[in-house]
Amino acid sequence: MKTRIPLSQIDPSPIGPPLTPEQITRAEAIYPVVSEVLGNMTLAKFLENFQRDWVQGRNQEIAFWESVAESIQEWTTANPDSAPETRQQALDALMAGALMGGPSTTTRTN
Repeated sequence: MKTRIPLSQIDPSPIGPPLTPEQITRAEAIYPVVSEVLGNMTLAKFLENFQRDWVQGRNQEIAFWESVAESIQEWTTANPDSAPETRQQALDALMAGALMGGPSTTTRTN
């Protein structure tokens, strides 16, 4: 039987070594695009979350968010006059697809 643990009882991963200057630049570049789907997350918290990733996986995680940002930009360009609720539904769908590894994301290697 599966045991459910409330999120409030899960501690975040420890903060690891600092991000490289290149990783910081990449993350700062995508933050303005993805911030809408992150709710109230600040840039500082966004960067901190990458520091909590396994050091060898950070570039892969940043690449994931770059693909999400690219998908958001493509949708926004194609639907510039969408109503706020339609935009939010689309952003939610993009994130759901991205998190499930769906076709709305691409894989980059940097």
